Amino acid sequence: MTGDKTILKENYESMTRWMQWLATQQETVEAATVPDGSPSGDNVTYHHIGAGTATGDWLAYDPLDRRYVSVAYYAYVAQLMDSISMALGRTTEAQHYRQLYKDIRQEFQQRYVKADGQLSKTTQTAYLLALRLGLLPEEHRAAARDSLRAKIEQNGYRLSTGFVDTALLCPVLSDEDMDNLAYALLLQRQNPSWLYSVDQGATTVWERWDSYTLEGGFHKHHWNMNSFNHYAYGVIAEWMYAYVGASVPAVPASATSSSRPMPIAAPPPFPTVSRRAPASPGHAQKSAPLTATSPQPGACAKTVITTTSSPFPMASPTK
Repeated sequence: MTGDKTILKENYESMTRWMQWLATQQETVEAATVPDGSPSGDNVTYHHIGAGTATGDWLAYDPLDRRYVSVAYYAYVAQLMDSISMALGRTTEAQHYRQLYKDIRQEFQQRYVKADGQLSKTTQTAYLLALRLGLLPEEHRAAARDSLRAKIEQNGYRLSTGFVDTALLCPVLSDEDMDNLAYALLLQRQNPSWLYSVDQGATTVWERWDSYTLEGGFHKHHWNMNSFNHYAYGVIAEWMYAYVGASVPAVPASATSSSRPMPIAAPPPFPTVSRRAPASPGHAQKSAPLTATSPQPGACAKTVITTTSSPFPMASPTK
């Protein structure tokens, strides 16, 4: 946010060596199948596979193929290196990484996108990564967005992501015009959710949503790995600052800020803080006061008011 490029300059050579190593990685899949599951008959060698597959989307309730995660994040670091190179005036390198991203995207589609445009991997994490990183053909983004919404709704308005994609969950929903669904996840009280942990006595962010429960206590999992001060799921705070009424620089290191307050358009389809279903599915009020303060004296600020025409579908309250 400051515009200070020192850390980028100091570490550019190291980042370049990392990217050079990634370029040497490849994987041959025996009797590979095309994304719709039909045997292709031939072995396939993939040249853009990313780094390792040790943890994947760690502790996800709906696990995803770890290689999928690795390939997606290879595309992400290529995008980062493009941006970093441009920031440092390295236009030739930027063009290289821009082409690398396109090559990764093409191979991703060959490996994971079916002929009808649907993903062969169908977890929340799979859709979030593909949407956030622009890995799908543009004409199929709407279908992926609808599939993501359906995955969340069919899961009782609960997330199923782990360490990797919980960070992307609410930002992607907001970017894809599903603010109310993001609020539904924030206000959910069933496991897994932020407020579920609070209801179990959490005063910090835990590594597991159920690291401790009032009913079962500690050590419910076969692997007794149980951190009670673990930031990963705390990334929801970034969405709250950046999307829910936040004021952020419109351009890095500039004196222009942008505020985009994001009011909830309708109550969630389940009991929330009060543990009671809302009395009416309509809006609680028609107007609300808004005060915005510029973060810098003399700075120019812009406030954007958004609305949504797609409130929560009302469902049976959860217990």
